[in-house]
Amino acid sequence: MRDVAILGEIAADPAGNLVVVWQDARFSSGVRDGVAISRSTDGGISWSAPRAINGAPGAAAFVPIVAARADGVIGVTYYHFRDDTADASTLLTDLWLARSADAGAAWTEARLAGPFDLTTAPLTEGGYFLGDYQALAATASRFVTLFATTNADLVRAGRDGGGPKIEQAHRSLERQP
Repeated sequence: MRDVAILGEIAADPAGNLVVVWQDARFSSGVRDGVAISRSTDGGISWSAPRAINGAPGAAAFVPIVAARADGVIGVTYYHFRDDTADASTLLTDLWLARSADAGAAWTEARLAGPFDLTTAPLTEGGYFLGDYQALAATASRFVTLFATTNADLVRAGRDGGGPKIEQAHRSLERQP
């Protein structure tokens, strides 16, 4: 799959602390990417040790996006293969939101979308591609996300000229601790 493995995402919380997330395979000895996070409380001079935040670490997680709400809650969206099956003809993928209300010490997760079959996404030289169309924004009490998934039903029905379709969606997520 084509992803943002070489890019990080950064956010600042209301107190000015910085949080950065990125794909990192160090937690699986290089076998698969997970979502890593690090935090700075001194304007980026020093950083906490990276730690994995994605649930189900036995499956790849990718394209992390981070934001911090006005109440200090940190949110990270990412795609994950945790519900994929042994069927080699599909690659079941979900979009997840991880939240932390205690500066990243503990995380809760919620599935936002999926499962969808990533193999129905356009195939580029770099792999299956959902596009560069993901975002996570924060208001005082909620996260708002923009994301892409595939829509295999349109492909199967032939209503799209035979090529894969990418569905874009957004969700406003109610305040959650």
